[in-house]
Amino acid sequence: MKELTLFKTKIIIKENLIKEVFDYLDKMSDIHIITDENVANLYLKELTISNFHTYIIKPGEESKNIDNYLNIQNQIISNNASRKSIIIGFGGGVVLDLAGFIASTLFRGVELVYIPTTIIGMIDASIGGKNGIDLKSYKNQIGTFYNPKYVFIDPKLLDTLPKKEYLCGLGEVFKTALIGDKLLFDSFKKGILLDESLIYKLVFIKANIVANDYYEENTRKILNFGHTLGHAIESKSNFKYKHGEAIIYGMIFALELGVKMELTNKKDYQEIKDLFYHYGLGLDDIVFKDYFDYIKYDKKKDKDEIDFVFLEEIGKPIIKKIKLL
Repeated sequence: MKELTLFKTKIIIKENLIKEVFDYLDKMSDIHIITDENVANLYLKELTISNFHTYIIKPGEESKNIDNYLNIQNQIISNNASRKSIIIGFGGGVVLDLAGFIASTLFRGVELVYIPTTIIGMIDASIGGKNGIDLKSYKNQIGTFYNPKYVFIDPKLLDTLPKKEYLCGLGEVFKTALIGDKLLFDSFKKGILLDESLIYKLVFIKANIVANDYYEENTRKILNFGHTLGHAIESKSNFKYKHGEAIIYGMIFALELGVKMELTNKKDYQEIKDLFYHYGLGLDDIVFKDYFDYIKYDKKKDKDEIDFVFLEEIGKPIIKKIKLL
């Protein structure tokens, strides 16, 4: 078992942890679990919690919308929730973002717990306090900063992850290593085993960045490496491209632009791209300029400029303001 604390969030990483979740919670609590159809069918029965209310959404980014937000809020209130209730987000990034937004706004904030079931959920969405919903097809336009009390990460839950979801998750795995740890990135050339040790290293990198800049006023922006164009690709494709794979293309674009601007070493760019291809990532022939018009909807823009993350070298990101493309 591995543990770390980020602000007031206790993050626990352990195989088969799902069977111990109730040991950490007040057994008399009023518990409300938000999940999706896939996770409900696979894992709800594994929870050792005896009594809880369940709210099930359809899997996919399209469910991270204002209708589900309002409908679930209404259902929770109808089930006699109070400010002492606990909301558990049990699923991938979509479920965690939605559950976190609901918890942060219900009665001005109730206790929140995350049980992530995907790679992106474990190393990204559950860490750092960001949550929210999309507005139409525009990513994360409405949200809050709100921290869970616990994040329970059980690597065994990845065993049932479909291959496509696993590959998508590698997008965030690579991003985290590329901005935070060259030795970790180099180790991926020998293979990737998402066990307690690797997940801890990835979570630690993000937690350390967040701890120094919670509200993303400065250095936390490096976590957006690949996300500026990546979010545009997600939105304009109507989420044909999932988050992780869109971020891969966003990183490739950032690397190409960095080479053109003489900010990124061409050798590093080729090394990174080759490793993406080795894992079967970034293979579609995407025309990047087809997605530029959606960058103007990025919530991080400032008038006609945006803070864009480049790699000076592996493990050394830099932030530069550029004109919206």
